[in-house]
Amino acid sequence: MPGPIQSLERAAAILRLLAGGERRLGLTEVSASLGLAKGTTHGMLRTLQQEGFVEQDPESGKYQLGAELLRLGQSYTCTSCVPGPWSGRTIWPAPAARRCTWACCTSTGC
Repeated sequence: MPGPIQSLERAAAILRLLAGGERRLGLTEVSASLGLAKGTTHGMLRTLQQEGFVEQDPESGKYQLGAELLRLGQSYTCTSCVPGPWSGRTIWPAPAARRCTWACCTSTGC
């Protein structure tokens, strides 16, 4: 069986990095944290930005997670709803996501 695709592993690492700790990171911070060349990191960030997975602050130039990830996450939570113990619904099996899912399911009626 073929191994994982390196570019996808790196893109996932960038997204995980942006999701944890500091809210926004610059190119140098992302590159250094992941041990990637700046050119490689910039190309990946640019592509993730074009797809809506990453946004770049126009003033600071720093990157953060993009709205497309929220849309994808809501799609997952709203198709994974099961009856919950409160007025809305909750996701199974991720208890940490209950508040977010409750809001999604309450507003969309999934």
